[in-house]
Amino acid sequence: MKIIVLPVLLLLTAVSASAQPVKGALPITQTATPSTQNSTWAVVVGISDYKATEIPDLRFADRDAEQFAAWLKNPAGGSIPDENVFLLTNEKATNSAIGLLLYDLLGQCQAGDMAIFYFSGHGDLETKIRNQPGFLLAHDSPSKAYATNALDLRHLGDIVSTLLDQQVRVVLVTDACHSGKLAGSDTGGSQATALALQKQFANTVKIMSCQPNEYSIEGEQWDGGRGVFSYHLVEGLTGLADRDTNSAVTLFEIRRYLEDRVPADVAPHPQMPLTDGDLNFRLAGVDADALAALRQRKSDTKKARLDKIATKGLEDEVLARADTLTRARYRAFQRALADHNLLTPSDSSADVLFGHLMSTEVLRPLHGVLRRNYAVALLDEVQQALNALLDNDPYEANAWNFNPAKYAEYPRYLQRSMEILGENHYMYRTLLAKKYYFEGYNIAKNIGNLEDEPVRRDSCKVAAKAKFLAAIQAEPEAAYPYYAISDLYHYNAPSRVDSLEWWCSQAIDLSPNWLAPYLLISYEYGASLLQMEPSEIWLRKALARHPKSYLALERLSWLKQWQGKADESIAISQEMIALKPGIFNAYSTLATTLTLMKGEYIESEKYCLKSLAINPNQGWWAQTDLLKNHLRTRRAAQAVEVGTNWLNKDKTYSSYDKGAIVSVVLSGLVQLGKYPVAAYWLNTAKTGQWGNPPIKTHIAMEEGRMHLLQGDLKKAEQTLLHALTIDVSPNESWPVIYALLGDIKALENKPTEAESYYIRGVTNSGFLGHFFRDEAMFRYGRFLLAQNRPAEAEAQFREIGRILPKSYFHGYGMALLAATRGQQQEALDGLEKSLDNFWPEAGSIHEEPLFKKILKT
Repeated sequence: MKIIVLPVLLLLTAVSASAQPVKGALPITQTATPSTQNSTWAVVVGISDYKATEIPDLRFADRDAEQFAAWLKNPAGGSIPDENVFLLTNEKATNSAIGLLLYDLLGQCQAGDMAIFYFSGHGDLETKIRNQPGFLLAHDSPSKAYATNALDLRHLGDIVSTLLDQQVRVVLVTDACHSGKLAGSDTGGSQATALALQKQFANTVKIMSCQPNEYSIEGEQWDGGRGVFSYHLVEGLTGLADRDTNSAVTLFEIRRYLEDRVPADVAPHPQMPLTDGDLNFRLAGVDADALAALRQRKSDTKKARLDKIATKGLEDEVLARADTLTRARYRAFQRALADHNLLTPSDSSADVLFGHLMSTEVLRPLHGVLRRNYAVALLDEVQQALNALLDNDPYEANAWNFNPAKYAEYPRYLQRSMEILGENHYMYRTLLAKKYYFEGYNIAKNIGNLEDEPVRRDSCKVAAKAKFLAAIQAEPEAAYPYYAISDLYHYNAPSRVDSLEWWCSQAIDLSPNWLAPYLLISYEYGASLLQMEPSEIWLRKALARHPKSYLALERLSWLKQWQGKADESIAISQEMIALKPGIFNAYSTLATTLTLMKGEYIESEKYCLKSLAINPNQGWWAQTDLLKNHLRTRRAAQAVEVGTNWLNKDKTYSSYDKGAIVSVVLSGLVQLGKYPVAAYWLNTAKTGQWGNPPIKTHIAMEEGRMHLLQGDLKKAEQTLLHALTIDVSPNESWPVIYALLGDIKALENKPTEAESYYIRGVTNSGFLGHFFRDEAMFRYGRFLLAQNRPAEAEAQFREIGRILPKSYFHGYGMALLAATRGQQQEALDGLEKSLDNFWPEAGSIHEEPLFKKILKT
C-alpha cells in the first residue's frame, strides 16, 4: 500500500482590513501599516528524536525549527523579542509542554497581535474512521493510541478559532511532511492527517511542501542539514522571492520561488510545493541588510554540484514490504556506492544492481532517490575535482599537472549520470559541458609528447579545442573551458600570447576569484617570453585577489628566480612551507633556487629529499635538482646510478620526466668519460622523443660537449648549432652552448669568432639564473687569459663569485689568474676554494700549463 506523506503547511489566517499588523509579523495585510503597539508570539517545535522506539527518528526537524526561530528573532523575520519566541526541540517538546504553550497564547495575545505556531515532526492518524482527527506527534507520544498523548488537530483547531475570535492573526506552519512505519501507515495515516490540516482553518493562505503522493526531501547540502522546503521557504521570505523588488513577498512570489527551487534541487525525485489562497496576499516585508547578507553568503558558497538526498523515514517503510532478495540487492547497491564500485563489469557493481532495483515495482517510491544518489556517486569525484580547482586548491592543481590519469574515466561517469538524470534535468547542460571538457582535457594532455610530430600535435590541439568549444556552447558561463583553450596557446612558436591572454580574460570575467588564468598569463610572459614586467603585473592581480594563495606565492617565488632575486625567492618558499608544510611544491622550488642560483648544493639536497618523500611522483623538479646536486658535489657516479635506476624501474614517467632525468645522467656520463653509455642514452632519448624543447636543448648540448671532448670539432659544432634551434625561447643551456662553440673556434685558432660566441654566452642569463652561466663566464675568462687580457678575465671570474659564490668555477678561475701573475699562494688559495666547492676534475689541475710551477712545489 502506498504511504502518503503529510505536506508542510503554512497556514496564514486572513483577518479583516481593520486589524493592525505588528513588527515581526510574517503576514502583512495589503492595506495595513505596522504598529509597534501590538506583539507577536511564537511557539516553535521541532522533533527529530522520538522517545518511542517504534516511531522513526528524523534527521533535521529540530534544526529546521531552530533555524525558523532564529529567523523570527532576526530583522529578516521581524525581530520578534526573545521572550516572545518559545522554542521546544526533541525531549523538551513533550505533548504537555506544547499544549500548555498553545493554551497560554489565549491569555497572552491581544486583539491585533500575531500568534505563530511552527511544528516540524511526524504527523499521523491510527485508523480510517470517519471524522477521526489527525495528530501531530510530540516527543513522548506513544507509537499507538495517539489520543492519549499527541496533539489532536481538533484541539489545535479550537485554539486557532478562539484566537481568531479574539482578533488575533494566526500563522500555522506545520513541517510534518515525514513518512515512516507509523501506526497509520497501512491506512494512509500521513495523507489523511495532511488532508485534515488542509480542510481546516477556512479563509487561510496555505503553502504546502509537496503534492499528494509525493515525499519530502532533506539533506546536508541545504545549510549543513535541512529540509529542502523549509530551507527555501525561509530564504524566499527573507527576500529572494521578491521578484518585483518592492520590499515585500506575496503568496504569488513565494509560490513561484518554491516551484523554481524545490523540484530542481531534488530532481529526479518528484517534489512540487502546493499553494492555495489570495495570490496578492503579502506574506513578509524585506529587510534590506538581511537580504544583502543572504545574497553574499550564497554568492560565496555557490557550487554547480549535485548532492545526495534522503526521504524522511521512507526507506525503512518501503524496504519492509520488499522481499529478501530485493533488500539484499538494495544493501549491496549502497555498499557499491560507498566503495565507488560504479561501472565495473561485475554483478556487484552499482550499475548492475541499479538496473535490478529500478525494475522492482515495490521500490517505486524510492526510484527517484535511487536515480539521484547513483548519479551523485558518479559525479562526486568529478564535482570535487572541479570545485577544488576553482577554489585554487594547490593539491588539486598538482593532480591536474602530475596525475592526469585521475581524470581519464570522468567522461564515462558524466555520460552515465546524464543518462540516469535525463535531458530534462536542470543540470543536464552543465554535465554535458563537463563531459566535453574532460574529453578535451584527455586529448590535450598528450600534446606535450608530440613536439617532434607537429602534424599530430596540431591535430590534437584542434580536436581538444573543438571539445572545449562544445563545452562553452553547452554552458557559456563556465570559466574552465575558456581557460583550457588558453592553455592550448601556451608555449607556441612563435608566441601566441595575445590569444592566450584573450581566452584567459574570458575565464577571469566569468570567475574573477579563480587564479589559474592570471597565473597562466604571468607564466607565459615570464617563462616563455622573459618579459618580467607584464608577468609581474598579472601575478600581482592574482595576489590582490588572494594574498596568501599557495599557488600565487609559488609563482611569485618563480618570478623572483627569473628576476635573479634568489633571496626573495627563498623567503617566499619558506613562507609557503609555513603555510602548507604537507605539500611538496615549496620544498622543490626552494631546492631549485638553492641549486641553480645560490650553489648551496648540500642544503638543496635536503629539500629535494623532503619534496620527494611527500610526493615521489611529482615529476622532474626535485628529481633532476637532486641529480644536479650530485653532479656539482663530485658525485657524478651516484647521479648516473640513481638516474639510471629511475629510468629503468619507473615506467610511468612522462616523456618530459624521462628527458629531464636522462639529460642529467648524460651530464654525469660525459663528466666521467663514459661515452659509449652516454651514446646509448642519447639514442634512447631521441627515439623515444623524450623531453620538451628546453630539455632536448640540454641533451643536445651534452652531446656536443661529448664530441668536443673526443676531439671531433666538426661534429661538435654541428650538434651545438642544432641545439640552438630546438627551443624558440631563451634557454638555460644557451650560455654553455655558446661557450662551447667559442672553445671550438679557439681551438681552430679563430679568436674573433670565438669571442663572438663567448660574449653571447655570458650575456644570456637563461631561464633560471646562473647555473650554466658561471661555466660560460669561466670559459670566456680562460680564453681572455690566453689572449693576454688578464684584467678582462678577472672581471669574468669575479662576476662568477658575485652571482654564484659557491661555484667552483669562481675559485678555479681566480687560481688561473693568480698563476699568470706568478702569485703562487693566491693560486693555491683559489684551487683550495675550488676544491672545497667540489671541483670535479682533479686531473685538469695536472694538465693545466699555468699550474706547472705550483706542481713543482
